[in-house]
Amino acid sequence: MGDLDKYKILVVEDSPLIRRMIQDVLAKGGFHNVEAVSHGKAAWDRLSDEGEIFDLVITDIEMPKMDGLTLTKKIKEDERLRHIPVIVFSSIMAEDIKRKAQSVGADGQITKPEIDQLIVSVGKLLKRGEVKTERV
Repeated sequence: MGDLDKYKILVVEDSPLIRRMIQDVLAKGGFHNVEAVSHGKAAWDRLSDEGEIFDLVITDIEMPKMDGLTLTKKIKEDERLRHIPVIVFSSIMAEDIKRKAQSVGADGQITKPEIDQLIVSVGKLLKRGEVKTERV
């Protein structure tokens, strides 16, 4: 995958503590080009900015202003953004939530206690994106 800092990751999480934990885990995995926002609307605004390009989004589900499932759905319905992998990262992962996340197009799902799996999932999704890009 080369220089991991070439990938820009957007973290969407309303808890400052969890936001910091995600950024720390990503940094330990070699990903330092990370931007974090506190709710889905702020993420949507950043993603909608024509000058910004993100390679991956990690989002919580329950947040103020716009929840993570709505954000994921908006990303996957947008022609310019739909290629961006989205990982739903939440403490709530009951079967109905998993189905909802899949139905809106989430590319991965991780519960907060499984934070160690985050780097593995991020790496796989970014690598998969590179393969798709190379074939086009």
